[in-house]
Amino acid sequence: MTREDKGKTHLVSKGMFPSIDKLKNELLICWNKRTEPDWKEYVLGYFAHIYADIRWTETIYADFEKKISR
Repeated sequence: MTREDKGKTHLVSKGMFPSIDKLKNELLICWNKRTEPDWKEYVLGYFAHIYADIRWTETIYADFEKKISR
C-alpha cells in the first residue's frame, strides 16, 4: 500500500483530508447502500477511523511537527 492508496481510502483530495461535511455525506452514501447490521457497523467503524486520523493529524501530529521544527 502506498501513500496514494491510503489517500484514496481516506478520501484525500488534492493532498487534503475531506471536510467534516464531505465525510458525513460520504458516510450517508455508504450507510444507505445496504441494510444489514454488519454493514452498518463496518461503515461506522470505517468512517470513525478516517475521522480519528483527521483529528490526530490536525492536533497531535501538528503539535509534534511544530516542536521538531524549532
